[in-house]
Amino acid sequence: MKRSPKFGREGFRRILELTCPVTDSREIWLKLGHNKFIVGDYTTDGHFPIWETSGSGKNRKRTRQHPDCWEYVSNWAKNNDGGVFFIPTQPIGYPIKEAIALSDDIAAELDEGTLEQQWDKIAEFVEISGLEPAYIIHSGSKSYHPHWKATEHLPIAQTIYLRQLLCIALNSDPAIANPHQPMRMAGFYRREKGREQTLEYSSDSRSSYDELITGIKVYYDVKGIPFPEDISESRWRIYKRAKREGHLDLSILTKPESELYPQSTYRTNPTVSTAYRGRIPLHLALSKANQEALKGVGSERNQTGIALAKDLIGCYEWLINKNCEVEGEPYQLFIDYCQACAPGGGWNEREWETIWRSASKGNPTPARADLSKFIHWYRRENDFEYREALRSTKIANLDGEPDPKAYQEYITHIHQPHR
Repeated sequence: MKRSPKFGREGFRRILELTCPVTDSREIWLKLGHNKFIVGDYTTDGHFPIWETSGSGKNRKRTRQHPDCWEYVSNWAKNNDGGVFFIPTQPIGYPIKEAIALSDDIAAELDEGTLEQQWDKIAEFVEISGLEPAYIIHSGSKSYHPHWKATEHLPIAQTIYLRQLLCIALNSDPAIANPHQPMRMAGFYRREKGREQTLEYSSDSRSSYDELITGIKVYYDVKGIPFPEDISESRWRIYKRAKREGHLDLSILTKPESELYPQSTYRTNPTVSTAYRGRIPLHLALSKANQEALKGVGSERNQTGIALAKDLIGCYEWLINKNCEVEGEPYQLFIDYCQACAPGGGWNEREWETIWRSASKGNPTPARADLSKFIHWYRRENDFEYREALRSTKIANLDGEPDPKAYQEYITHIHQPHR
């Protein structure tokens, strides 16, 4: 697999050429830096009108139009840090997962080893699997982002499954399995790195779903990786946690679901039911102070961020050890906090990563003195069988509601569109 770099406008145009419309929609979402989304209907020459947007979720609105995407974005990149991203799964309407029903993009982000080691890993995968990527983008820093294209836009569940399989094969960043995850766009300058995000390789190759599965299975077989016929949310969550903590055992890919969870080391209060199958919102398990911090702060960002990150990790681990299904990812909630904080003063992605690594050291624990009381309250409010069991044992009022304001906020949240 030979490199054939394309720079600037040529690289940008090539990505657009390889982007097929979804049900006749040519909508493309770009992200400038860490929080500025723009949208337009692309043309392959790159000179199409683009809109700035504001808001979040389905409340995002178009605000200001620029007549030429290439001119506007390239000029922005030369004068601002963060670089340029796009959402290759092509959401329609909003840059959120609910806006993605179909996609032909199966991508990965390699972030371990040198660039040469990453390239060799991709090349080895291509040789063994027989699957040629459509393009490979260099991030302008320390990683390569390969993209494979399907012959048609697949149901998003199939796309996510293929991305998960690819992530496991290449030992790459699990975040890319999220369908709305922005990735680096080729052709633009990354000012804080002093380098361009380049298109290192491209082809017209596309593969059917069956061809992709077959090729990945061949690679798994050669490498001795157990092949999962499906990947549930809980299995993927366990995989990500084990990878993050550095004790990944690939046997978890095919173990029965019942064997995936370790026995709890915590005592439950009360012990009347363990069959709750609902999802516990991670942000509600945080201390009241950290729930407020999620909205962002204007000062003491680092100190607040470390406390929040430790609480997020501690609560998540506690809930997983209790065999709870968790709504929300610790790292993503932490990044949401970082993006909500006042900018400036070196507050950037590099600083956020430093804070997260610092908070991850040791064994972070929940900030609440007794998280089991929160679980009791939450299940009492949301699990009918649990509530009835409490009544039958005459301990329905064992613990009062620890955080009524937070619960009311949650009830409001679940009846609103995802943001």
